[in-house]
Amino acid sequence: MPLPLVQQFAIAGRLHALVVLNDRRNAAMPDLPTAQELGVKAPRCTIWGGLCAPAGTPPAVLAYLEKAVLEAARSPELQKNLMITGIVPAAQNAAEFGKLMHDDNQWIAKAVVEADLKAN
Repeated sequence: MPLPLVQQFAIAGRLHALVVLNDRRNAAMPDLPTAQELGVKAPRCTIWGGLCAPAGTPPAVLAYLEKAVLEAARSPELQKNLMITGIVPAAQNAAEFGKLMHDDNQWIAKAVVEADLKAN
């Protein structure tokens, strides 16, 4: 489950968090090891969010939005507040975010084929 959803229960002792399914530890729970650190082969499991605009949005509007979002995302206050909840801010420009979406789609498509998953 996403760390922001379970972190409060782990801190309160209502559940025992075992590992982080990511490439690195999460700053909100730095003592929680990654699966890789424990020698467990596990898939990377990340949840990311971003902003998208409709196709055909004028380039000047896209540039303005990108600048404003990056400025806000790099704000120390916002970064601190996100990290407390287990969210790792990764401010990216539009090209980097597009690559992230593309790469994750490729990774997921490969996993679906390898697992021979079918929709009902």
